[in-house]
Amino acid sequence: MIKVLHKALDILEFISHDKNRIYSLSEIANAIDEKPTTCSNIIKTLLERGYVERVGKRGYKLGIMAYSIVNISGYDIDLVNKTKDPLKELSEKINSSAVLSVLKNNRKHVLLRIESNSIIQVNSTAMDISDPYETSTGLVLLAYQQEDIINELIKQNGLPLNFTNKEDYLSFLSSIRKDGYLSMTVKKEVAEVAAPIKSNGNVVAAIGVYMPKYKFTPDFQKKVIENIIKTSAEISDRLEDITSKV
Repeated sequence: MIKVLHKALDILEFISHDKNRIYSLSEIANAIDEKPTTCSNIIKTLLERGYVERVGKRGYKLGIMAYSIVNISGYDIDLVNKTKDPLKELSEKINSSAVLSVLKNNRKHVLLRIESNSIIQVNSTAMDISDPYETSTGLVLLAYQQEDIINELIKQNGLPLNFTNKEDYLSFLSSIRKDGYLSMTVKKEVAEVAAPIKSNGNVVAAIGVYMPKYKFTPDFQKKVIENIIKTSAEISDRLEDITSKV
């Protein structure tokens, strides 16, 4: 039993060397100097407990529970777990990359990123943090903040680049709340659409999708908006009891 525990820890240490890489069973077995059949049995348990995640038919990477014991809070773990499948379905349906973001200490944190090839990345460190002004998910999150937080950000960072006065900026945030989403193509060659995630009436996160601007035709834009609103509502329904855990 002690040997198996050591081997399980060896596996976690090995696949954590590159959190974005997908490892094969043979690679892992060679790394821990174990037979593939024995290694497979250990991985099976780690999969069941969520410490390893299967990618495709034969690939493995760190699972969400491996992150839960380091930097992601229990609340964020629930949020990621309940968002992952619907967001992956959205990404596949429109063939675009997708993210799950939250606002912490006036900064936007990406907790979950799904590339257009369906590779899922969970971000547990402080490396995927940015100015909320810079992306559609950040602006959606700001749209639902209290006025004192919005004013504090304006005092710290000024207004977003596209605004020359506070009134226009506040009107822009109000339009996001009214529409229930934000679609923008401000960045060169990139189109973005984002929508809020709610729990018990409170906005707790935002999901966003990103794609090349040339794909963003009027018909495709309509499809993206319809699907992201539907997905945000589905995730919100899953989160009805999550705010009680904060």
